[in-house]
Amino acid sequence: MSARGASSIASLRRQAPDGPADDGPAASGYEPEREQDRFGRHRAAIDRSLGWAEAAAARGDYQDALGWLAVVEAVGPPLTEQQLRLRSAWLTRLIAEGPGGPGTGPQST
Repeated sequence: MSARGASSIASLRRQAPDGPADDGPAASGYEPEREQDRFGRHRAAIDRSLGWAEAAAARGDYQDALGWLAVVEAVGPPLTEQQLRLRSAWLTRLIAEGPGGPGTGPQST
């Protein structure tokens, strides 16, 4: 597990500070999430999605890879130039494969 992931889990496990039992949400063990913790979890989710996109492309599943990039694009910052180039290359390969998978596209006669 990454240090980023471990710190997010640790933040979820924190106990409320000692205080009166009827002191609102903090007394029940709930702590409002810090903005930094939320950003860290969001960044970790984007990083995982990018990793899954790369793994899918490495095994030749370009449709899955493109799907993970679409997730990143929907929830994250704009794609980088490198990610846009990868998306274009993966889309080209997916089209070349055709509906039946590798070797069945329009260029394989």
